[in-house]
Parts: sequence; C-alpha cells; structure tokens
Amino acid sequence: MSLHIAINGTALTKKQRTGVENFTVNLVISLSKFDKSNRYTIILPGKPVVDIENDNITFCEIKSKYFWHRIALPRALGKVKPDIYLEPSYMLPARGNYKSIIVIHDLASKYFPKAYTSHERLMLNSTFKTAERASGIVFLSANTKKDFCKFYTIDSPCKIIYQSYDEKLYRRPENIVNPLGDIGRYILNVGRLETRKNIFNLIKAYEILVSKYNISQKLILVGKPGVGYEEIDKLINKLDPKTRDNVIIAGFLEDSKMPHLYAGADLFVYPTLYEGFGIPILESFSCGTAVACSKTSSLPEVAGVAAIYFDPRKPEDIAEAINKLLSHSSLRGDLIKKSKTQIDKFSWEKCAEEFIEFFNSVSKENE
Repeated sequence: MSLHIAINGTALTKKQRTGVENFTVNLVISLSKFDKSNRYTIILPGKPVVDIENDNITFCEIKSKYFWHRIALPRALGKVKPDIYLEPSYMLPARGNYKSIIVIHDLASKYFPKAYTSHERLMLNSTFKTAERASGIVFLSANTKKDFCKFYTIDSPCKIIYQSYDEKLYRRPENIVNPLGDIGRYILNVGRLETRKNIFNLIKAYEILVSKYNISQKLILVGKPGVGYEEIDKLINKLDPKTRDNVIIAGFLEDSKMPHLYAGADLFVYPTLYEGFGIPILESFSCGTAVACSKTSSLPEVAGVAAIYFDPRKPEDIAEAINKLLSHSSLRGDLIKKSKTQIDKFSWEKCAEEFIEFFNSVSKENE
C-alpha cells in the first residue's frame, strides 16, 4: 500500500545548517532517491535551497510571519491530509487526523542545561513531551533511547535508526592539500569549542602529552566558540609559550576543506562528554585516519571496535590513549583497517530503508 507522508522541511530552506538540519536534508534526499512506493509532501516556510526533483516529492510552501509551526503547519497538514506526519527535529504540532512520527536526536539539554538558553530548554522539553503522544518515535542511537526512558514514558512503537555522514564529500583525497598550509604533523579535533565537547580537558591532556611524552605534533581545533569558551581560552593562554603556539584554533572551515584536514592528521581525537551520535568519527574513518574517543554516550555505537577509548573526565587517560596511538603505527593501521568495516554499517540508503519500514509498521498499528 502506498502511503502519503508529510515532513517538516524547514531545514531545506537554510543555506547554513546545523547538524540536526543536515540530518533532515539528507533524509529527505535519501527518501526521494530510494523510496519507490510512497509519496512525500515537504511542508516549508519558504523556498527550498536544496535541489530535489523526483516524482515522489512535492513541495508545499506555506508562508507565515508568526507561529509557523503552531498555526501555519497544522493548517497545511489539514489541507494536505497525509497518512503520516514526520517531525525530524522539533515538537509535534497539534493533533490531527493522521499518524505522527518524531525523531529524537539527543538529550544533551538534560545533562548540560547551562549550554542552552532558557528558551531552548523550553522548546526541547516541549519536543520531548510531545513525543509521548507520537504514533512512533525514532531514536538516532540506542543511548538516546536509554536517556529518553530515564525522563519520559514510551507507549508507542519506537525504532533505533542510525544516520550517516556526507558520503560523497568525505573520502580520502589522492593528493592531500592542508587548508591551513604547511603546519607539520598534528592531532585533529572537530567540534564546537565548548564545555560539552570537553575541550578544556583536551587542552590539559595536550599539555601532558608535551611535558610527559615529549610529542611534537600540534593540536588543531576546528569549530566555532561555544558555551564555556572563555575558560578554554584562559587555559590556552596559561600554557608555556611553545606549547601555546602549537595549539591552533582554526575556527569554522568550509566542508570542502575538511577531508584534507582529516586525512593529513596523525589521529583524530573526540573527547566529548555527550553526543547523540558522533558524525565526526565517521568522517575521520572515511578519510583513513585513526580515532581516539570518549567511552561515553553513543560513541561506542558509532566507533565500535575501530577506535581507542578513554575516560573523557581524566586528562591523563586522554593523553595516554593519544600517546599509545602516536607511538604504535601498527595499532593505528589496525584501527584504520577495522574502521573500513565499521563504516559500512552506516549509510543514508540504509537509513532511508529503515525509515520506510517504520512508516509501514506505524501505518498498520491499531488497524
């Protein structure tokens, strides 16, 4: 049976997108490409900036100056009359004569409330609460489902569906050209420079690596400043001059430059305290670079046996894991080999196929 599925396509109207918005864009593209049975109506508050031209996709542009999600979207759903409404990133709108599926990305706001404004926390809590009345819930990792169950009740069907990375962009370049120039050997970290990403302990670990293990590699931090950056900056400025000069804050870089930066690194380190998924791990795998990461939240699901793990709350443990990888080329080679198998578990085609299966399953509930 063919289903009519409506999706909140707000993310498709944005040129600069967050990770959550990139998920929505990639999912819609993948559903349009791989779903040969169902049809989709993408409801947007403006014109899409993403080119999708498939017979199974229709765009429905509904403009509204105020309360688009609370008023304009429910009205559009009333006119469109879908079998299922998919909310990929926000709270469910008012109840309608259709089944609803919501995607829960993470519960970071529950563990790191100071990283969010009061308005952001209110919106996220509302999103989580509306999930309790959804016809189905998709969690992007088993850890996110576990976290959700600590705070909320699940009575409806749910499914864990892994997302993927930009499979076209992230490949190991034949000729690596470092976008930062000739900077020598380096350790790479990618992510917002904030408390939750644990950059503070990474800096401490780097100081140990230089003083105790006498490493020569620089530390490259790629990302925008976030909550807690002031403390990170203070710590960097307290380092001895030589060590401080070897900590390079590259800021935000265009996606097109990132494969070269990943591929040129001796290793990629991901010391984050909490992630709903961990796409940079897959990006590093795809570029043939070994990974050292936190043994926390969803990261073991993503990295599997293809990474070396550490306790992110202990700088000494972070330093020891990094030094182990730097000191043993055979270990790096082994992890890179394993990463090629691990990364095959994730693709947008698999993601789309599992969403399609879940659409069909939810549509048959209570028939």
